Amino acid sequence: GASSNGGGDSGNVASSSSQERLEEDILSNIGKPIMVKVSDGRIMVGIFQCCDDHVNIIMTEALQVYMDKEEKSKYLGQIMIPGAHVEKVSIYKDMPARVEPNDGAKALMLLGESQKI
Repeated sequence: GASSNGGGDSGNVASSSSQERLEEDILSNIGKPIMVKVSDGRIMVGIFQCCDDHVNIIMTEALQVYMDKEEKSKYLGQIMIPGAHVEKVSIYKDMPARVEPNDGAKALMLLGESQKI
């Protein structure tokens, strides 16, 4: 059968202001560095570009960083992370906008200082 998230338009008016605030908050963070933890445990760091209603996230200059400081980060470039696999998103306003691929461990330390993963 068809799935429904509720009836008609009754909830749309009440939630429109919070929805608009959320969209403004998201738009205000475009171009800022973010960290995304995905469901398989990987951690991606990059520049937030956009997301949609399904929380599919597009980021540029993306790196896959590792908890093990010995392992170099892996440069991925522009990526899309499906919303179904997004576990946590953190936006870092104080992190340098560009992190070189061999600075993955340093990037992870910077992120760790801002917020626990």
